[in-house]
Amino acid sequence: MESSVSINPLEELQAKHRDELNEKQNQLQAHMAETLSTFFDSFIRRVEEDAKIAVERDIQIMPLSVR
Repeated sequence: MESSVSINPLEELQAKHRDELNEKQNQLQAHMAETLSTFFDSFIRRVEEDAKIAVERDIQIMPLSVR
């Protein structure tokens, strides 16, 4: 039995590239957050516009007795 501790080749690769991989992962997460924020902001704007149009339409067709 070998007395020295040998590191698995995968563990060696992970150790060698850990910082670089963590940096890339952080960049990816930041990019995803920015993209989601942009799409969510756009979605909310569209929902607000659609709601405003629906309310204005409903007010125009509402009988005077209800207004």
